[in-house]
Amino acid sequence: MSRTLPALLGYIVWSFVQQFILQDYFLLRLRRLLPNARAAALLFSQAHLRSPLLTVAALFWGIVSCALFLRYRDLYSLGVVHTVFDLCILVTVPDSVHRQMRVGLVYLQYHTATYSGEPQRPYRVDASMGKS
Repeated sequence: MSRTLPALLGYIVWSFVQQFILQDYFLLRLRRLLPNARAAALLFSQAHLRSPLLTVAALFWGIVSCALFLRYRDLYSLGVVHTVFDLCILVTVPDSVHRQMRVGLVYLQYHTATYSGEPQRPYRVDASMGKS
């Protein structure tokens, strides 16, 4: 439990950073070039490409959050909703599917721990070792 609170706080900060990058950096700059806000949402989903679940969720959330940001210009509410949305995925979807919300090559290299039902036992030391 002592590791849960710092991890949660770090994830909240990371959700706000993602929203800042999406809205204030990419969306506002892409709006100068393209009239449609979906280009920023598409880039946001591309950042989550290796994870099929997160790619679809990021595309959906990117479209919705860009539309809301252009209408209300409220980054803090979007950060809170991003955090809640991601925590809902983390809690409801099995770990074998979302792989602890990892993206990129780390998603492919992630191995889920298997539980056999028996406690891990240390290797047995042979009694004859050390005798000459």
